[in-house]
Amino acid sequence: MKKKGLVFDIQRGSITNGPGIRTTVFLKGCPLNCVWCHNPESKSPRVQVMPEEDEDTNQLTRRWRREVGQDNQFINDRYELKNVNGETVAKEVYGPCLQEQFSIIGKWMEVEEIMSIVLRDQKFYGKEGGLTLSGGEPFAQPQFLLSLLKAARDKGIHTCIDTAGYCNDRYLKESISVTDLYLFDIKLFDASEHKKYTGKDNSRILNNLQQLLSNGMLVRVRFPIVPGINDNPDFLKSIAHFYSQNPSILEVELMPYKRYWLGKYPQLVSNNNFRDKKPLDPIKLNEMVKRLNGLGIPVIN
Repeated sequence: MKKKGLVFDIQRGSITNGPGIRTTVFLKGCPLNCVWCHNPESKSPRVQVMPEEDEDTNQLTRRWRREVGQDNQFINDRYELKNVNGETVAKEVYGPCLQEQFSIIGKWMEVEEIMSIVLRDQKFYGKEGGLTLSGGEPFAQPQFLLSLLKAARDKGIHTCIDTAGYCNDRYLKESISVTDLYLFDIKLFDASEHKKYTGKDNSRILNNLQQLLSNGMLVRVRFPIVPGINDNPDFLKSIAHFYSQNPSILEVELMPYKRYWLGKYPQLVSNNNFRDKKPLDPIKLNEMVKRLNGLGIPVIN
């Protein structure tokens, strides 16, 4: 099992990524390219270096080489740190002092390093809280994911995976023995629409969900609700039909589109059409929840 992985954030005391109070570890890398993604810094599986205002990648590369003293490295158009042979730098090549000089996204961390944080937080978890692994897509680093889950399970800590389900079913199967709860995103039901807005069709995702349910796993299915894409009665009907076919689903969650990415790394967003997209109206979201509840579907909001 892999003992080192690329992390872009750790949230301590989270109450939005599973039951109770949790420590959420966000891993870099995602095979999907959702146009509404609010964590654009999570998509690349590599260390990224962000420019200062009005600084292009060539200027950033020159500043990096000057201040770090490594002439064999450059910053590509995805802001990934690469070397002159085109190979992506796959290890930590900078010290803590550089965090003050550069905005660096991604830190290589050992399983033991993360578990030391989790164990410090364990006293706050109570009966429901624990560790959640999110992303990006946490299954994009499958061996590191499994190592973390096993380490937490060995300490009696509740484990949860927040996944979009686009992953190798082999690793999904391996995760079952060390995972207590899955937060499983479904973006859209129509395969062509799913590919249009995420870059991939959804057959693998739906198959993986069925695998979890057939193994009796606890699964909360989460639907991102995006204005103009799936905030409509037809999508609610699809959710209702899907739930009727899969009654073993623990619960359903509707997640409203928000514009978090505008305050983080807007330069990483390739879909400029979403720069003017407004967040979902909370009143409309509540109406959607009430409608599903009225159909007997356990929806949390």
